[in-house]
Amino acid sequence: MFQNTSGKWVLFACCLCLLVARSAPSQTFQTEADQFVSSMATQKEFQGVALVARNSQVLFQKAYGNAVEEWSVPNNLNTKFELASLTKQFRGTYRDLVP
Repeated sequence: MFQNTSGKWVLFACCLCLLVARSAPSQTFQTEADQFVSSMATQKEFQGVALVARNSQVLFQKAYGNAVEEWSVPNNLNTKFELASLTKQFRGTYRDLVP
């Protein structure tokens, strides 16, 4: 099963942000982002939907892993997730980074 700590999620998000910061919206970026997220999914460190956007333009989006592990139901771009308190780390990081 996937055992992620909040630190891993923040690191994951920061790595995707770094990819966006250094890349133009191109096929190269999409390939790099897919390779990065796929490697985490292969190692069972991520399952879900990755979406990267800049200025309201979607640069990358793809679903990984299963939504319902017991039934092998794959995630898709419309899968709904229960976020619980996960977003607190992102809001806190954003608040600390943006003046």
